[in-house]
Amino acid sequence: MSIESVHTQYEENVEGWKTVIDCIAGGRTIKKLGETYLPRLDGQTDKEYQKFKQRGNFFNGTSTANRAQTGLLTRKPPETETELDAQVLADIDMQGNTITNYCVELAEAVSSTGRACTIIEWSEEEQRPYFAFYREVDILDWHTTRTRGKNVLDYLKVRERDDEMKGDDVSTANTERIRIYRIRDGILTVDVYSDRNKTSQYTGSGVETYLGKGITSSMEAEETFEPMRGGKNMTFIPVVFHGATHTKPDVGEIPLEDLAQINVSHYISSVDLEHARHIAALPTPYATGIDAENGTFKLGTEYAWISENDNAKFGFLEFTGSGLSELTKALEEKQQQMSALGARLLFAESRDAEAFETVQLRASADTASLSRMSSAMSASLSRAMQIAAWWSDKTSSKKPKDYSETNFIVVSQDFVSAGMNPQTLTALVSALQMGAISYPTFFYNLQKGEMYPEGTTADEEKRDLEQESPMPTPAPEPEPAPQLSEEQEEPEEEQDEVEA
Repeated sequence: MSIESVHTQYEENVEGWKTVIDCIAGGRTIKKLGETYLPRLDGQTDKEYQKFKQRGNFFNGTSTANRAQTGLLTRKPPETETELDAQVLADIDMQGNTITNYCVELAEAVSSTGRACTIIEWSEEEQRPYFAFYREVDILDWHTTRTRGKNVLDYLKVRERDDEMKGDDVSTANTERIRIYRIRDGILTVDVYSDRNKTSQYTGSGVETYLGKGITSSMEAEETFEPMRGGKNMTFIPVVFHGATHTKPDVGEIPLEDLAQINVSHYISSVDLEHARHIAALPTPYATGIDAENGTFKLGTEYAWISENDNAKFGFLEFTGSGLSELTKALEEKQQQMSALGARLLFAESRDAEAFETVQLRASADTASLSRMSSAMSASLSRAMQIAAWWSDKTSSKKPKDYSETNFIVVSQDFVSAGMNPQTLTALVSALQMGAISYPTFFYNLQKGEMYPEGTTADEEKRDLEQESPMPTPAPEPEPAPQLSEEQEEPEEEQDEVEA
C-alpha cells in the first residue's frame, strides 16, 4: 500500500460526504464552488455567471437538520461511569473539550456523514490517556484480518493537520501528517509521514480536500515508534469507529446525503426562479415602424416618441402566463421533500390541537433513526473509555473488555421534551397510594416525564421529603362580633336609664 492510497469505500463515499459537508458550510461555500453545484447556462460569460449564481438563495435545510439532530442527541448529558480522573474527563482530547463537549462534536459528525473515529493515545508528558478525533475525510485507509473467529483491524491510515509557526515567528502554516498504524508480527508500530515544505490547502470543504489530494509521494517518514503500556508492546490498534448504525471500520450510511442532494436541487430552482424574475419582471419598451438611426429614444415623463409613419407602434412588453408559478411550485415541492427526509423541524407544523398520544407517536417515528445513532455512539464511546482506563492502569494484566462494568457512556435516548399529561400523573399518584407500584417505579416515571431536575435520585428526593418541614398554614381569622338587632338593643338602653 502506497502513501497515496485510499480505501475503495473512501472513493465510493467521498462525494456524498463532500456534498453534505459543503451544504452544512452554507450558501457562501456552495456559491464559491460555482459549477460544482450550479451548472453554467450555454453562452454565459464569467461576469454573467457570477450575477446568475448570486441571484439565488441557498435555503440551508441540511445544516438546520444537522443542528436539530445534534441537539436531540445531546439534549441531556450522557450518563458516564468511569475510573478515569476528573481532570482527564475535563479535557478528554487535550484540546479543552470535556467528555460532554466531545460527545457533541461526535454527534455532529455521526448525524451528518455517519463516519468518524477516535484513536486513544497516551501522553508521555502528562502521563495520561486522551482521545484523538478524526472525521470521515481523514480516515483514509484500513484493513481487517479474520483471526480466531473475529475481524481484527491490523492497518489504519489517518490524516491530521497541525498549525506550526513559520520561520518568521509571526505567522503559522497548516502542515499535514499521515499516521499509519500497523500490526507487525503481533506488535503495534506507528509510522508518521509529513511534508514540511508543502502546506495543506484544507479549508474545511471543497474538492481539494477530498480523494487524498493533500497526500503526495513527496511525504517523507518523520518518525517510527512502538506504543508501550507498562513496558510492554501493544498488540492492537487503540481505535474505535463511530457510525450511524454500527461501530465497524466499514463505511455505513450517510444520514444527510439524500437531504443534501435535494438541498442543492432546491438551490438550482431558486437561481432559475430569480433569474427568470430578473429577465421577465420588468416591462420592456418596444417600437416598430420607425428608423432608430434618426434619433435617440429615451424613457421618462420629459420625453416622447414621435413618428411620421402612420403604421408605427409603441408599447411595453410584459410577462404573462404561469411559467414562474411552476418554478415557485417546484421550490415548495422540494421543501416538502426535505421535510420528509428529516428536516421536519424546518417547516411549520399544524397548529391544530392534537392529542398527547398523537404528539408522542409522531415524535417516536421522527426519532427512530436517532435511537440507532444513540445506541451506536454509546457502544463506541464506551469502548473508548475502556481502552483509556486500561491504558491508565499500567500494572494490571487485564484486557480493555475487563473494564466494561466500571467504564461506560450511555447517550440519552430521551429526545422529545413531551412532559407528562395530568391524567398520567394522577394515575401514578393513585397507583402509589394504593400500593400498586413502588416508590422507585413512581419516581422513575416522573423523572422520565421531566418532573424532577436532571440528576436527582430517588434516595435524594425521599430524604428531602423527610427533612422538609410542613408548609405553614395561615392562622384562622377572628370571628366577627355578633350583630344585635334593634329589638335587642332597646332593653339595654332602658337598663342604662334605670341604673342612672
